[in-house]
Amino acid sequence: MTTTDRTLSSLLATPERDADAAFVSQVEALVRYDQLRLAARRSAFRRIAIETAAAGAMLVAFVAAARIGAPSDLVPLFSPAMAGLIALGVWATVSLRLPARRRQAFG
Repeated sequence: MTTTDRTLSSLLATPERDADAAFVSQVEALVRYDQLRLAARRSAFRRIAIETAAAGAMLVAFVAAARIGAPSDLVPLFSPAMAGLIALGVWATVSLRLPARRRQAFG
């Protein structure tokens, strides 16, 4: 390598610089946000699965109780089973609400 080549390579070389602190902190914040979002999503799916299984078990129990009492009707209108089904419906309406649309955290 000649002196001219060395001079040109030193002049054209990209200067070494430290990482952009703002960019690094933004990427770290996005990683933490994504980890929290995934944990919350797993928790929500687990909760929905457990509550749906519980509601299904209650529904089966009430229908079975109604069929034992009156074989001609599925669920008589004025029966403890119907009261249980109404309570189940109110509980499902209040507790199994659909999640609201998520907003973008960044951007």
